[in-house]
Amino acid sequence: MPVSLHTTLVKRLPFIEWANLHAHLAWIYDGEVESRWRHGVVESPHLTAWLVRRGHVKVSLKGKTCAHQVLSGRKFGDMGGTPVGSISRSRSAARPGKTIRATAGQWMFPPSGDLEREFSEDAKILSVRFRASWPTGEDLFDEGLGVVFSAAAHPELERAARPLARFAANNFPQGFRFLMEEPATLAQHLHLQTLFAHWLEVAVTVLTAQGLSPSRMGRIDTRLLKAVQLIDRRSLSSSLEERKLALEVGLSVSQLTRLFIRQFGVSPRVYCDQRRYEHVLATLHSSPQTIKEVAFELGFSSLPHFSAWFRRKHGMSPRALRQQGASGRN
Repeated sequence: MPVSLHTTLVKRLPFIEWANLHAHLAWIYDGEVESRWRHGVVESPHLTAWLVRRGHVKVSLKGKTCAHQVLSGRKFGDMGGTPVGSISRSRSAARPGKTIRATAGQWMFPPSGDLEREFSEDAKILSVRFRASWPTGEDLFDEGLGVVFSAAAHPELERAARPLARFAANNFPQGFRFLMEEPATLAQHLHLQTLFAHWLEVAVTVLTAQGLSPSRMGRIDTRLLKAVQLIDRRSLSSSLEERKLALEVGLSVSQLTRLFIRQFGVSPRVYCDQRRYEHVLATLHSSPQTIKEVAFELGFSSLPHFSAWFRRKHGMSPRALRQQGASGRN
């Protein structure tokens, strides 16, 4: 496949560095926006793209407090400043309070952070929510999100999304809620990844044409990178054995802890806890699972224990969050 002009303008990095990019589809939905999801504040660790097929959508950035930043009332990097590559969320082109609007025939890539969105009653959209981030925490596009452009000017983006949406709808009918929870065969996984990788390639080319630049992974000790990769492969329900993890990467527990604090501002155990919190946020916003099912999936022995843990993280109970109407489905 020939490489596009805009793709050639993206920094050339060794394949080994691009291989560290964590990219997957969270869900894709093509249809009308249900009334209960038209209004509210959404907080999610995922990136989003909306093609407005009918009606319109308005979003305003409420703030930058989000899953990657907040940890028990503190921000990553608060321990001695924010080092290069520390966990952070994207810096958007939109200022807090600024409203961005997209109408029929336009794509919107909303900014990251706490978003208040409002869809018109007749709204119909193609919604793609995805993860594209580095182990050091930066999103693939960590600056400039909050862009709107004509779909007619870039028809290739919708063309790439159609087979992805069709495959997901045919094979995972409930995948528009939370695709990552759906059981799949290896063949289905690989085919979905192939379709998503093509859409992401097109999206990168289009966003680059809009003036955005993909980020690169921040500086990170190779032993710490290996530790992060091992943590990311762990089940969220399993407890972290810091001594075993340190041994696997050739460090003592104290050395490993120092590296984590220097890079992320938190210990390995707190880093793992934050991953669970991010998963819970995404699941509560979009999954049909009950709160009890979410708690047991993460290894909590009781619902009260889980609710107390979540309240310490988020300032409200899981039930209150759902009742607030903060949904990431659209």
